[in-house]
Amino acid sequence: MPFRQAIAYATDRRTIIDNILLGLGELQNSMVPENTPFYLSPEQGLKVYNYDPDKAKELLLEQDSNITTGINCSMHKATVSALHC
Repeated sequence: MPFRQAIAYATDRRTIIDNILLGLGELQNSMVPENTPFYLSPEQGLKVYNYDPDKAKELLLEQDSNITTGINCSMHKATVSALHC
């Protein structure tokens, strides 16, 4: 579970929305749609993982495995071009 939490903390969702989706989107904390009876909001107790790369590194370093050796992830800004038909 700490590895999954580290990935969640290491994911900059705002940057993904702004740079890849061109700002067309809203931050979501769950894959479950809000208009279903199964949705749990952060106010109701859903754990939220805000972007925190230091926390992600800390969780990975706490692991007793070699998985932290050599991990280096980066995100590159996507280039979008318009299609003209």
